[in-house]
This record gives sequence, structure tokens and C-alpha cells, in this order.
Amino acid sequence: MASQLETDAAQLKVDAVAALSKGRKHFTPVVITSYFRSTASRGLDDWAYFIDIIEEAGWHLDQWTVFTDPKAGLVASPVFVRADEA
Repeated sequence: MASQLETDAAQLKVDAVAALSKGRKHFTPVVITSYFRSTASRGLDDWAYFIDIIEEAGWHLDQWTVFTDPKAGLVASPVFVRADEA
């Protein structure tokens, strides 16, 4: 059985590939790290893993914003641009 991290990463990859195939110029996923699921360093490792997955799908990280949500935890709002246009 896949971990939640692996499930989330697989879905991000599907979404990133779909956005490319639709010809989108930007990919803007929302990435959440629950306060209750991880420590600060573990959460950052999760985010690095997600960035790698999305970049391997053909995107380049352009911008990264993080904010807190009292219910969800840390929320990242990255903007990726197509790697072939970066």
C-alpha cells in the first residue's frame, strides 16, 4: 500500500503531465504539509520531493509562496512554467 506522500506525489505528476498535454504555460498546484503529519524538516523534504516530481514531468519552478492555514498547516502555492519555455 502506498504512503500518503507517494499517493500525493503520483497525483501531482498526473496533474503536471495533464497540464503540459493541454498546452498550459503555467502549472499552479497547492501543496499542503500538515502540522500534525510532519516536523519542519520532514515537511520541507516532502516539498523538495514534490518539486522534483513536477520538474521531472517537464516544468520549472518559477515562484514559491508559503502561508499558514489554521486547519491545514503550511500551504505552498508554487508557480511552475514549462521547462521548454523557461
